Amino acid sequence: MQSGIPYEDSRQFDYTPGKGIVASIDGDEVVVGNQKFLLERGVQLSQSSGAEQGSEVFVARAGRFLGTLRIADMLRPEAKNAIQSLKSMHLRTVLLTGDAESAAEDVGRKLGVDEIVSNLLPEDKLQYVKQLTEKGHKVAMVGDGINDAPALMQASVGVAMGSGTDVARESADVS
Repeated sequence: MQSGIPYEDSRQFDYTPGKGIVASIDGDEVVVGNQKFLLERGVQLSQSSGAEQGSEVFVARAGRFLGTLRIADMLRPEAKNAIQSLKSMHLRTVLLTGDAESAAEDVGRKLGVDEIVSNLLPEDKLQYVKQLTEKGHKVAMVGDGINDAPALMQASVGVAMGSGTDVARESADVS
């Protein structure tokens, strides 16, 4: 118990990259993930709020919808300058994200990237990078999570953020 909030360890834990997790707690199936993932598992959801800022994560236990968490990315202070530096070298910048369109648009607009592609699964990011490399483009992919690992490996140069997951760091050329 931390901060006075009790918790229980799960007996089973399965992660589906880009979608969510399923765990078993006291015999109940707990599902945490995106809207499509919960619907695929037969959970009836209340209306999405259509997150203006951030992505929504849905939570259910024993098939009963419990609620929605809103998660928003905090832009690193140097991120906008990094994008502007790349653009000053006449490089095209693209934000590839699993986040919802509204959240991606908000972040992309703040960064000033050239293109924003949202609602992507890990294999979608991989395909995007693969198409660019097959057309002869040199691609530098920057990522920090498990969902980025396949695209990091496919890119001409994969760069894992220092605070990223072990999988991302192991998949990248630079970390």
